[in-house]
Order: sequence, then structure tokens, then C-alpha cells
Amino acid sequence: MPPTHRRSWTRSTVRRGALSAAAAVACLVAGAATSFSAPRGTAVDLAIADVPLQVSPGKSGVQKLIVSNAGARPTTGPALVSYATPAYTNIDRGRPLPRGCKIAYANPDPVVPEVVVCRLPAGLAKGRDTTLAVPVVVTERARLTGTIRGRSSVLPAPESKDTESDANNNWTLARLNLTRPTPAPPAGNRVGLWIAQSDAVVEQDGTAELELRYGNVGPNASDSTVVVFTTPLLTKVDTEGGLPDGCAFELDDKTPGIPQIVRCTLDGQDVEEDDSLTVPLVAQPGVPKGMTAGSLLVAPAKPCDVDTDQTDNLTVAVVRVPSRAS
Repeated sequence: MPPTHRRSWTRSTVRRGALSAAAAVACLVAGAATSFSAPRGTAVDLAIADVPLQVSPGKSGVQKLIVSNAGARPTTGPALVSYATPAYTNIDRGRPLPRGCKIAYANPDPVVPEVVVCRLPAGLAKGRDTTLAVPVVVTERARLTGTIRGRSSVLPAPESKDTESDANNNWTLARLNLTRPTPAPPAGNRVGLWIAQSDAVVEQDGTAELELRYGNVGPNASDSTVVVFTTPLLTKVDTEGGLPDGCAFELDDKTPGIPQIVRCTLDGQDVEEDDSLTVPLVAQPGVPKGMTAGSLLVAPAKPCDVDTDQTDNLTVAVVRVPSRAS
């Protein structure tokens, strides 16, 4: 097997002037013991759940998201819902979005998620759930069956005085179950790309590193490769050292709850060659305890390459958040 190569998002070790994002988090919450506690205020307990959608490539459907509040009081301000589409899926422009929703990030490229953001009005109370029906269409770029996942979340909007008491159920990976018939692969240079990850673990200073591995099992060498990463809830990319060559933000929204999307166009690989990429992250105040997750995709960067099996092109990006005792 050819040697494994490694690309890293370098983090600057010498910082002058303003505090780093990680240090700012640490100062804000006053110590590791309470590193990621929810801020004080009028507490709500928002949650989001999905209703799995079953659809075949080339067809449209509705992804339903159910938003609830288990808190003792109704929300006094708006709630912000975000939904990033699964791989190979776009928002269906032929159908209306739910009231209060808009496309916050549009990209017809099927390997890059599109993002819908919804603002729910004040008054969401226990037992009075809200269902959002987001219209989606699976492109014919999808040539696989099984479950693919988008990323959805709910939080009090930044201008709301409500505070979230427990963010563990504020996110879900909305499921889309792909069924046959699936399109036949087009003619082209046959490659076999794959991607995997090692869970990131949030340290006491709020930083974490997500280790990605990707490779090509052939039967032919690939021309170039695209890796797309969607951040988990309340984690952001640490850009202190800048993005590596070939990588750029498709969406760089600092609003809590709205994901960042990074796209990297990387060198091609020989048969049975693999490579790695380390993504430095910064946890935000209130990050879910235990774990939070986003999405990862690898795909050919050029249409001349055709992946023979897409089932190993997708995975979940997991960030583990230790529950440090007070």
C-alpha cells in the first residue's frame, strides 16, 4: 500500500492581541468545571425530532421536523430552526417552504448541503408542538439505497431572552431513506472513494480535533477529490491558523445553531491510497453534553470520475463532549 499522507489544519501556537476563540469561550464560562453550562435566564427546553422520509432518486418528498418545548413556560421570543439537506439532495423550489422559513444557503451542487432557516414565533408551549414540512428533491446524482442524513437543530434565536436548559435534544440527523430504482452509473473513469472519521473530543479549553481519513480502492486512480464537512450543533471551525490549501467555506455563518459548511478540493489518489485531514473545532457555550454530530461526504471532484459504490462516501462527523463535574 502506498504511504499514508497527512494534511492538517494548522493552529497558530503564538497568539498576540485578541484572545483566541477557544480562550474566549473559557473566559466566558469561568472555568473547565462549568465549561459548557447553559447561561442563566428564563429557561426553555426546546427539542427537535424528525419523521423519516422514504423516496427514490429523482423524486421529491417532504422532510418533516417536529419542534417542541418541554419547559414549564412558553417561549417568550422566537426559536431558530436550521435544516441542512442530506447529500445529493436539494430544496424543492416547486413547493412552498413552511411559514417563517427561508433558504439561507442555496447551492444546486448535489454534494453540498442547502440550508433552510425557520423562525418560530414566541408562544411555543409544552404539548403544543410545531411541525415543519420542508420540501426536498433527491437528485439523480444519488445512486445508492439506505439512509442518508441531514442536520437539523433548534435553539432560542439570538435576540430572544429565552435560554436553553438542555441542548442534548436540540439536534437530530434528519433521516431520508433512499429506495430503488436508482440511476445507472454514467460512463467514466471508475473509482472507489471512501471516508471515515475518528471522533473529536472537546478538551477543557473548548477545542477539539476531528480526524478525517479518505481513500480510493479503485479500480482506477482518481483525478481529484471533494470532501464536504457540515459542523455539528454549537461547534465551529477554528480558523486561527487559516484554512488549508484547497479548502474554503461554502457557508460561514456565526449564528449559533446554523452550521458552517466547508468544501475541500484535494489531489487525486492512486488505487489503495488514503489520506487524512485534521479539522480543528471550537465548542460554543451550551454545546450538547455527551455528543453532537454533523455530516461528511467524499466525492469525485470532476465528472470524468465515477464512483462505483456511494455507500461508503458518507458518514457522520461526531464530536464527543465530556460532562465535566461542577
